[in-house]
Amino acid sequence: MQAATVTVPDDYPSIQWAIDNATEGDTIVVKDGVYVENIVVNKRLTIKSENGFDNCIVKAGFGNVITITADYASITGFTFAGAGENEFLFAGISINANHCRITDNLCLNNSVGIALYGANDNIIANNNITNNIFGVRLYYSNNNLVYLNNFINVNNVYSYASSNLWNSPEQIIYQYSGKTFINYLGNYWNDYRDDEPSEFAGEDLPPSGYMPLNNYLDLDDDGVGDISYTTYTDSD
Repeated sequence: MQAATVTVPDDYPSIQWAIDNATEGDTIVVKDGVYVENIVVNKRLTIKSENGFDNCIVKAGFGNVITITADYASITGFTFAGAGENEFLFAGISINANHCRITDNLCLNNSVGIALYGANDNIIANNNITNNIFGVRLYYSNNNLVYLNNFINVNNVYSYASSNLWNSPEQIIYQYSGKTFINYLGNYWNDYRDDEPSEFAGEDLPPSGYMPLNNYLDLDDDGVGDISYTTYTDSD
């Protein structure tokens, strides 16, 4: 059977109703609006907003905003907000599946922005994960690619019994300060600091001639911090 494309709310009034009536491999396009529902993705589907996360907001009634249990699902272009007050349970995006793509979303004002439970080989890229108690929490989740996300949260990462890659799998060409670079790129962390004591002579400073704000090190002035980001983890 050929895959179909359905539209919310034209074909179905809610995202969950569209999922329930979809067939594996279908695409669901969600038009601009605010949707109050708890979504469960239990089929291999592509679910995307029509015009990006600024225009398509999904709010939780209670619990996770969206829970993904099907392998190879793709979620793109939504704001997921308001997932509970329990910092250990509820997430904007909860993933218990493998080989999924989570891209270009905003996770805002949740207990956890993105949670992975026994979730492997997923791609989490180009998301804004902001103002959550925890940005991302991982339990027994391995071989996930997490890169080019913005983490701006009370606590950005908690990782338990997990091993993942936190930068792009390949080098990326990018522009910074009017120059072109090629590099492996990671994530933006609002709590990134170099806490090691440092003594720099003038010739060791970046081309700007002074140490960057927030005490992060970018001595080669390529826009990428020179010191690894460190946070609580027992594995990564």
